[in-house]
Amino acid sequence: MCLLAIFEEVKYRLLLMTVLMLAITALLKRTPSGWCVLLIIIAAQVANVGYLVADDPAYGSLRYLAIGCTWGWLYWKHGWLSAMMAHGITHVLLDPMLLIGLS
Repeated sequence: MCLLAIFEEVKYRLLLMTVLMLAITALLKRTPSGWCVLLIIIAAQVANVGYLVADDPAYGSLRYLAIGCTWGWLYWKHGWLSAMMAHGITHVLLDPMLLIGLS
């Protein structure tokens, strides 16, 4: 799961979010506001897990959309490495606890 988390961080945070931010900045000819950055974070995460949220909106919104937006915020505020490490470490620590707790 950690490798998948790294690939996800590269595709959807490092590449997609950065490209969206550059495009919006070029379009507006200024640095986007905080609300615009939030919309970019949400758009990148919807591109990542939109189909999972559509299958089960209540669960998918919490499990995939909200958590992914947290990684997007972490990427934007503290950089890609911090988002990648947090995402990977969460899988290392949380996945075994969930397996034990839910079985």
